[in-house]
Amino acid sequence: MNAPKEMRKQYRLNGKVLELVEGDITAYDGRAIVVPANIDFTYDGGLPGVLGAVVRAAGEGPFREAIKKGRQIAQKNGYVRFSGMDYNGLVRPFEGIVTSGGNLRGKSLIHLVSKDFRGHREPSNPGEVVIIGDGSYIDDVSIRESVKSGLKLAEKHNFESVGFSAMGTGLYGVPLEVSVGNMVGPIRKYLQGQTPLQRVSLVLYGQRAYRLAERIADLYSSIPSNFR
Repeated sequence: MNAPKEMRKQYRLNGKVLELVEGDITAYDGRAIVVPANIDFTYDGGLPGVLGAVVRAAGEGPFREAIKKGRQIAQKNGYVRFSGMDYNGLVRPFEGIVTSGGNLRGKSLIHLVSKDFRGHREPSNPGEVVIIGDGSYIDDVSIRESVKSGLKLAEKHNFESVGFSAMGTGLYGVPLEVSVGNMVGPIRKYLQGQTPLQRVSLVLYGQRAYRLAERIADLYSSIPSNFR
């Protein structure tokens, strides 16, 4: 019986690669993985979604490391607390912390706060986003800013490759097409500039998600750059 064919597509940009991959983010073959993080870096390996999957695969070590580093940042810059929050955050929205990969040998984790808070900024499309109890949500602005921040962190740490999952499509209910549509643009723009990053991957879980992302990326690639 033949093994299923790998689903992977690459788009060349200024000698670098934007890549779509179907699969499990924890099996990504690049140097770093972007992990969605809470603003206080709390974690739960029992949860569904990307965060829970990475906790289970990497172990708790990198997440304890992120909390320790986050507390050091907060002690220096001040704790973050917006109206609606009953706890203290350690960094601001769209900021992140880089740690070891734990059991994911040879990898690093970029713990990235990709959500925003109503006490910080109202969503750009309030009727279309899921806002949970602490006022947090993920909208198109959150996604674009988070992608740019994640890429800058990868570059700062001299990673040649980094993998993202689709942002906000779990708890925050962002439609996949909205998530991918707002991720592809910033990634393309970043790779077309001067950066040591050689490969940026969007890792999609399941064939349906991959095919939808592929249609969006193909469409984006067909539009002349001066019209984007």
